[in-house]
Amino acid sequence: MPGGLNGVEALENQPDIFSKSTTKLLDAFSGHSDPSFLPPERETQPLKRLHNETTSVCALPTEILSQIFLHLVTSCTEKGYSLQWDDDKDDISWMRVAHVCQRWREVAVDSPNLWSNLPLTHPEAVETFIRRSKAVPLSVEYHGKDPTSQEALVKALQSDAYRLYSLSITSRDIKHLLSSVTGSAPFLKTLELFSWDADSLPAGFLRGGAPSLTHLQVQGRAFNWGNLPLNSGLTQLQLVQGRARVRPSCITFLSSLHALSSLKVLSLEQTLPDASNAIQVATESSLRLTLPALAHLTLHDSIQNVRHFFENAAFPRVSDIGLTLENANEDGFQRLMKAIKTCCYNSARSGPRFNDKMEVCRFSNDGFGRDVTLRPHREAFSQTFPSLNIDFCDWGPSFECLFSHLQAQFDFSELRRLSIGGLVALDVEQWKTTFGGLSELKYIAFTGSSGACLLTILETLKERRPQDSDDQDAPPWFPALTKLECRDVEFSPGVVGEDKQVLIERLSEAVGRRSERRPPLELHILTCRKFVAEDEARIHRSVPNLKLIWDGWAPRRNERWDDL
Repeated sequence: MPGGLNGVEALENQPDIFSKSTTKLLDAFSGHSDPSFLPPERETQPLKRLHNETTSVCALPTEILSQIFLHLVTSCTEKGYSLQWDDDKDDISWMRVAHVCQRWREVAVDSPNLWSNLPLTHPEAVETFIRRSKAVPLSVEYHGKDPTSQEALVKALQSDAYRLYSLSITSRDIKHLLSSVTGSAPFLKTLELFSWDADSLPAGFLRGGAPSLTHLQVQGRAFNWGNLPLNSGLTQLQLVQGRARVRPSCITFLSSLHALSSLKVLSLEQTLPDASNAIQVATESSLRLTLPALAHLTLHDSIQNVRHFFENAAFPRVSDIGLTLENANEDGFQRLMKAIKTCCYNSARSGPRFNDKMEVCRFSNDGFGRDVTLRPHREAFSQTFPSLNIDFCDWGPSFECLFSHLQAQFDFSELRRLSIGGLVALDVEQWKTTFGGLSELKYIAFTGSSGACLLTILETLKERRPQDSDDQDAPPWFPALTKLECRDVEFSPGVVGEDKQVLIERLSEAVGRRSERRPPLELHILTCRKFVAEDEARIHRSVPNLKLIWDGWAPRRNERWDDL
């Protein structure tokens, strides 16, 4: 073997090809054997090779054997699988195949695709991998701070940056590592950079261009938009900025994204232009961003910056929108909903309808509507609308306020499913005022809510609309309701001064009245703490014809809820 392969040779000849017990038996056999009775290696080697060539495995064509090896490489590098018997996972353990027989070794060494993932965890082998990979594009992944690995990475980028196919780096010194990458990278498709340097990208980075780049992800404390390798072929762009938040001007931002006509996924965190600069906004408000292929949009920024973004954009094909809003207030939210409607739903003939599902979650006791998800039904209508998810970082509006602003811009008259999570009690009148108009609602789910919240809907289900209160045949609230689901609801004593038995009685009474109507009501109780078999039997005795689905779940004795 050539002397230049010392690094790989040491790895390939590690003594753990066999299990420890097998190695022990072989050592014992060798110790009791008389070397004088064994033929010389130079005489047995040709016979061994001849025998190997007659086996069915060696009869496989070179192309097929090479593909088998390639699948093995993929398993080791992507899934953490290892050919070793110990617990140490190694991304180059696939190299054992080059040590089975001479035929396998020749095929492996002469298959450049096997050597295209540079093993920076073994810097002594990088040079050999580059040589054996020949002209095949390279994949490089480095996450750490080992100086030897960094040195190997810098050397590889200096000599072979033009061969890059994918590059993923996490380092505090990323600017130094990429300082030599100033030329062209014609094969580069994926670029992921994670750093918390003051400036994550060096000047002149990929100045020669990356025409094949489709996936770009940059996460850092700050970065200069002028150094980003943005090209018209990008389909995924994710930019995350830390505390420095060096924001681009509106002109730089819009002109940079305007060229991305193929972009399908856009995720921006703390990278939007500063909308508080009134002079800049006034002079640049005539610019408009149109991304015809955009399907998935995620934004995390102040509500003012997000609103300004939508006011200057149009996304005719977006299918889902995720927003995380900071510094939100009622007026800002109202204006934002109007901007989103104009930007993303303006082409709707009959107005934007959210007729499939609405999810509302709350994670604190300081306010309502921390997280709202709106999902349209996509099969029933030829005109589709984006789903919308809104997460509030620091604003807790009343839910009536939140929902009223949503209703002012969007149509919920055909909403079918409502999911409520993590909420405390609404009184009956608030529930009627907020949701009473949802006459097409078929499914209501409570997730992680208190029993008090469930009591509200139960009281509503027992009542009829005020104008029809004297008519025994008048429809109740939510006349289309067919399913009530309780998931992770606290069926425990002490909820709002009521014990569990009162909650079970009211539940039985409410679903009992609805089970006599058409369509009948189903009750689903899933992973609810303190709901036991006796409670199920009691409901069945009260409402014999009720379709009750209970998963029978209960925490094991001495098991804490937080552990599940």
